[in-house]
Amino acid sequence: MTRIQVETRIFKILEYIHHPIIPALKKNLELFSVTELSQILSFLETWSLNPIQQFLTEKVQEYKWLLEELKMNKAFSKLKNHKMKELEEREQEEAEAEEMIRFD
Repeated sequence: MTRIQVETRIFKILEYIHHPIIPALKKNLELFSVTELSQILSFLETWSLNPIQQFLTEKVQEYKWLLEELKMNKAFSKLKNHKMKELEEREQEEAEAEEMIRFD
């Protein structure tokens, strides 16, 4: 199935059961891949919890990876800032030492 077909089928089912999530889903539909939409459709068509549980498990893992990546970026940023401050302090100390040595 193409993405448009999957989206259309999802909205037909949600409209049939008068689900209130339709407006929110329409606004955020581009956040989901075709695979994720297919898992949602599978759940809506069968009401089996397996597809939706797999979908949620994958999303949780994806968010964990994103959080880890953000933590690593923050740690590297802090390390870089610390190294830059040390370098600036060292340069300043060297400049002060040279000033003290000059007898002009």
